[in-house]
Amino acid sequence: MITSDGARLTVLDQTGTYDYEWSEFAVMRGSDGWLYVGATGGCSCNYFDSNLMPEDVVKVTSWQDAANRAQRWAAGEDYGTGELYGPYLEDEKRAGMDLAERLAKTQPPAFDPAAVVLDGEVSS
Repeated sequence: MITSDGARLTVLDQTGTYDYEWSEFAVMRGSDGWLYVGATGGCSCNYFDSNLMPEDVVKVTSWQDAANRAQRWAAGEDYGTGELYGPYLEDEKRAGMDLAERLAKTQPPAFDPAAVVLDGEVSS
């Protein structure tokens, strides 16, 4: 289970490159109703849900913010701080652009009150 600041996160959309070494970026909805992004990578012996740390997750202000951070991730920047950690291959660049395009189509709201979960109950 992915969590951040006490909110359980559900992946709405994700992208990445997958081989022995993999890299993945995801847009997630929190049980608090907010939109989050996160990215991590690893080897074939682990996976996104187990590798994503709380410091890898950022609450975003809009789907546009999420799309911008996906593009920054694809360019080899830290999507939270902007620090450059190296250029990605064309596969990552295309994956980030594809995710940004999908977000432009789906336009998930920054906050969805229907997604809020209080004491195990979904709000209405």
